[in-house]
Amino acid sequence: MPFIHVDTLNYQNKPILLCTIQNENNDSVCIGVCNTPPPLTLRDFQRLTIYLDSFALYLKKSPKLQLIATNLNIVPWSSEFRTFKTTSNLFSSRRDNNEGINSSFFSIPNNEILFSNLVECTSFSVIQDSKNKTIGIFGKYQFKKSN
Repeated sequence: MPFIHVDTLNYQNKPILLCTIQNENNDSVCIGVCNTPPPLTLRDFQRLTIYLDSFALYLKKSPKLQLIATNLNIVPWSSEFRTFKTTSNLFSSRRDNNEGINSSFFSIPNNEILFSNLVECTSFSVIQDSKNKTIGIFGKYQFKKSN
């Protein structure tokens, strides 16, 4: 699938990489990647909220299907993350998936693949090294059948 558009958004000096690809049926898919450092202070959380609000508004304006890989360094149940998902109309791939999570505080997931309602997540897994340390995540998605 060829790239039909590549862009980098820059909010608060934190780049968001975006590309749009098109399949053989001329369906466009916007794929994005964003990372943020861990928020440590109240001011950091305020900046993160502004960052996520700006990104969510951008995504909401885009009519294209979206898959967004994030490493926001916040827990999935945080109000910042839940508000971002609601505002951007995206869904979590991790849904009730405890794979790769142990009871340690340091193993709480802080990365996610989000997707729009035009597709469904058919598979999600946590990638671990030989010492069971999480080194990534992997998801498979397919277009929903039209009625």
